[in-house]
Amino acid sequence: MTADALTSRPRSSDEDRLLVWEGRPAWSEYIFLWFFALISAVRALTVFILPMGDPGSGLIYLLGAGLFIGLASFLRRTNRYAVTRAAVHRASGLFGRGEKIIPLKEIARLSIEQGPLDRLFGIGTLLLHLKEGDRADRLNGIRDPEVVCRKIEALL
Repeated sequence: MTADALTSRPRSSDEDRLLVWEGRPAWSEYIFLWFFALISAVRALTVFILPMGDPGSGLIYLLGAGLFIGLASFLRRTNRYAVTRAAVHRASGLFGRGEKIIPLKEIARLSIEQGPLDRLFGIGTLLLHLKEGDRADRLNGIRDPEVVCRKIEALL
């Protein structure tokens, strides 16, 4: 078989399902929740260590810290991203699991959004600009977004 015949043949569906990259939002994506958890935990410790305040309010602060940590964990576990040779998959939800599949042929271009905190923690939001209209899908909290962007661009 010639090289032209190999490159012109259509890919099989098994090849299209090959995983190129998969991930979840980084823990640092939920920095605001970690910040509130830290404040609640410090407040609870001051109630228990220093003889001011009652233990009931200290327990409430501890419960608040646990709630923020639990919420960050829940949000991270219920969002998953995957890139195959044919599409970008974004799954979310725990019980009513929803999955959005964006075929690579519908993506016009990619871009990355990073704020100052995002750059500090090495994360970013990957924007998938679609060919139809001005719509863009987002993959939030991606660790090393430049690497993921290059992997997807190589498939386009």
